[in-house]
Amino acid sequence: MTETHSEPQRLLHFDGLTAPVVLERADQLLPVVSGALPKWPFTQADNPGMPSPCFSIGGDGSGEFLCRAGDSGGAGKPWDAVNAVCEMVVELAWEQIRCNPGWLCLHCAAVEFNGRLILFPNRRRAGKSTLTAVLAARGYRVYTDDFLPVHVDEDGRIFGVANGVAPRIRLPVPDGFSAEFHAWAAQNKGPGNRRYKYLDIEDLADRGTMLPVGAVVVLDRDTDMTEATLTPALRGQVLDDLITQNFARTLHSGRILLASEGVTDTAELFRLQYGSAELAADRLAERFQTWTAPVRTIKHPRRLQTCDADLKRLEAGSPAFLPAARYLRAPGVTEVECEGTLYVSDGFGLGIHRLNPGARAIWQLVSEPLTVNDVAGILTAAFPDIPGEQIATDSLATMTDFVANRLVRPEPDLPEPVA
Repeated sequence: MTETHSEPQRLLHFDGLTAPVVLERADQLLPVVSGALPKWPFTQADNPGMPSPCFSIGGDGSGEFLCRAGDSGGAGKPWDAVNAVCEMVVELAWEQIRCNPGWLCLHCAAVEFNGRLILFPNRRRAGKSTLTAVLAARGYRVYTDDFLPVHVDEDGRIFGVANGVAPRIRLPVPDGFSAEFHAWAAQNKGPGNRRYKYLDIEDLADRGTMLPVGAVVVLDRDTDMTEATLTPALRGQVLDDLITQNFARTLHSGRILLASEGVTDTAELFRLQYGSAELAADRLAERFQTWTAPVRTIKHPRRLQTCDADLKRLEAGSPAFLPAARYLRAPGVTEVECEGTLYVSDGFGLGIHRLNPGARAIWQLVSEPLTVNDVAGILTAAFPDIPGEQIATDSLATMTDFVANRLVRPEPDLPEPVA
């Protein structure tokens, strides 16, 4: 890292990213940036210029800072030094995705256990960051406590990529933790404020370090529990969590769907119910002393490469539904089935849809061109106990939804209607 200077504007160039961070009269943030991102190297420059920054932080000497993402016009509310860096870290996660368009990025914690990663998907108040801190205090190597890029190699192996950001703990530490952990957290020299502290830990993985994903552990915290139990998790539950907690909103949704399926296919899946994070850490240490099975690969890694993220092919406006048109499935659609549930992504990569039983039945029918009346007629004949009016109403709603989400299109010899 280069020497610091006193110029009012400074550019921070983080390794692996194209756009820099700009500090305007905010040199006092540099120690906080270094403490929060100790394993994500950056260099400094004093001459602003291209490319445009991904994030700007401005100070006025009062200890408060205004943050601005990209080229957005205004700045938000004032932050103290730690919260300003927290906002910057979030934008760095987005910039990392923009610079690596083929990566999935999960909202999860990731900790190494004996050469493989255990992922803890984010759930509100589930305690992933606190559990990560407990594991860090015990010497486990941390890859992230918030966002994890995921890379699938040509052989179909799935790797988590360390982001170089220190784990962050919420303050104050609750009373239920041991005296040893309270003392460790209080004495930790990482930068913090009243609400948060970035932890200075010895074993934080260098940014870009990769390890195969070994397990996904869904956290279920219950403060009334006096023990911790680790049981197999349903694959569908884990797949839902991974899709919901995906961080890469600009990534093609078909790639997100296939990569999430790949994680659930290749990783061991568990549910951890606990009241105490320290007991939870004990249970994890007992279970993951060794890995008995080899690293598994996804079935069809090349399917990930078939997802086309070129959204320029989209016409202006949204497709309009025409009741007389014969519709069939649109090209480029990605389908994943998990425990009887069907997930579908449109060919443009805009969204992932979890089809209920009725929608799935209609989806099966539109493998060939049908009008909405055709669909309602087939279903009425198949389900004579359901009133025809209800089937007709449901068929219209579902087909309209399919059209709006670009899952179906009119017959190829007809132009796609646009509103």
